[in-house]
Amino acid sequence: VHNKCLLGAFLWKTNRGQGCGGIRLRKYESLDQYVRDGIRLAVGMGRKSALAGLWWGGGKGVIAYSSDDDIVGEKRKEMLLAYGEFLTSL
Repeated sequence: VHNKCLLGAFLWKTNRGQGCGGIRLRKYESLDQYVRDGIRLAVGMGRKSALAGLWWGGGKGVIAYSSDDDIVGEKRKEMLLAYGEFLTSL
């Protein structure tokens, strides 16, 4: 948890190569919903890569935030920079 947000990296089938995918930034009602969404998105990215003939696995970064405010401008930039630091630390 960083700056009132939860940072996660989800991977699926890395036997084809490193995980490939983007970042989702949204609010979640529960930790279970957060984990299920991250896994679902990583599986989808892995399948897309395989269908495209790419030798990559599935990956998805997920940032969950709790604020009722829209995440724009500096707040969004701070969260994405924090995510970059998190990912680099793995």
